[in-house]
Amino acid sequence: MSEQLATTAGGTSAIQRTASTQSQWALILRRFRQHRVAVASLFLLVVLYLLAAFAEFFAPYTREWRDLGHIYAPPQLPRWSWEDGLHVRAMVRERDPVTFRNAYYEHGEHVLPLGFLVKGEPYRLWGLVAWDRHFVGLKDPRPLADGSLPTFYFLGADKFGQDIFSRLIYGARISLSVGLVSIGVTFVLGVLIGGISGYGGSCGYHCSTRD
Repeated sequence: MSEQLATTAGGTSAIQRTASTQSQWALILRRFRQHRVAVASLFLLVVLYLLAAFAEFFAPYTREWRDLGHIYAPPQLPRWSWEDGLHVRAMVRERDPVTFRNAYYEHGEHVLPLGFLVKGEPYRLWGLVAWDRHFVGLKDPRPLADGSLPTFYFLGADKFGQDIFSRLIYGARISLSVGLVSIGVTFVLGVLIGGISGYGGSCGYHCSTRD
């Protein structure tokens, strides 16, 4: 450490000499790597943009999927056990005969195993590639003994019985695309206006010097 901080005959340190020989991009990258919050933020942005870009694959359900039998269903948080593995409990709905309000409770005997790259609702990735695999979902989506459909609502369901987590992933595609589009439009306009103003300014300067 003392050797790195040793100054040269001109009075500049070895670190300053090394920094002076690096390009501007290398200096920016070096300072960025030293900022832990910035690195973590970049990692989070990459994850969010991957989720948005492949929304059909990462969302447990498609955009049009709904189950009116589970409106306003509560979240089903995944659980782990050595006997059942990764799973959720089936949600059973009961309606109060007086207030007609829905109430949900977990059915202890109905264990719904979860898996990765499971078959689910068919979709078209980016509207082009037809596929039916989802990143995470129910391994056995067949109806239960009472005829109801098993569900996996990680963040619950809305008033139409749609999965809120899937809706958030699809909504992130639109929200994050707005930022990219705005940056692209700003870049194009900046280059165009800057180039025109620079060309016009140089022409004006040359014309004035000739006169």
